[in-house]
This record gives sequence, C-alpha cells and structure tokens, in this order.
Amino acid sequence: MRSDYLAAVAKINDESMRAAFLLLLGVMDEISKKLDNVMADEKGLREAVLNGHSETHDDDHEWIKNQRKLDCHEICMWARTKMREEEASAQVKTNRIHKVIDKAAEHSVTVLLTGIALYFGFIK
Repeated sequence: MRSDYLAAVAKINDESMRAAFLLLLGVMDEISKKLDNVMADEKGLREAVLNGHSETHDDDHEWIKNQRKLDCHEICMWARTKMREEEASAQVKTNRIHKVIDKAAEHSVTVLLTGIALYFGFIK
C-alpha cells in the first residue's frame, strides 16, 4: 500500500502538493508505529482500556456467568414481592386521588345546585 501511495504521489506535478502528500505519509507512518507499539504492549493496552479494572475483569465475567446459571427462585420471588408492593402502593395513591376528585366533584355539584337555587329564588 505504501508503494502504491508513493507511486501516486510521484505522478503529482505540483511540488507543494507532492510535499504535502509526503508529509501526510510521514504522519501516517508515525501513527502506524505508535499503534504497533500500543498493540505490542498487551498489558498496558488492557490496563488503559479497562481503566484500572484489568485485575478483576476476567473474574467479573466469570462471576456474571455463574450468576446466570443460578436458580433464580429467590431472586424472582423478591422481584415479584417488590412488584406487588409497588402495585399496592400505586393503588393506594390512585384511591387517594379518586377520593379527592370525588370530593371536589361533590362540592362542585353542591355549589352549582345552590347557585341555581339562589338564582331562581328557591332559596332565600
């Protein structure tokens, strides 16, 4: 690939453009060397990617794999209980809201009927 690039650059007539492309090739060579160095240092790369967790990373995967194999009866029962508690709590809140709405509607009807009765002279 490098030789194809150099052959293409050699065909460029503008010296400034050719210099720019050769400079770009030099930059790409430097980046390539740095990447090769990073890839060669597997321990350093692992540490950098795992951000300080490289010591326990494989063990964590193993633990997760084992957790997936466990019988979920206890966990599932806890989750079901929690869901029922949340549903009951939501129902209590809903009931409270309905009571408030019912009272407000009752008061509104009372005020409306009283207003009508006063307007038409049924109440003096």
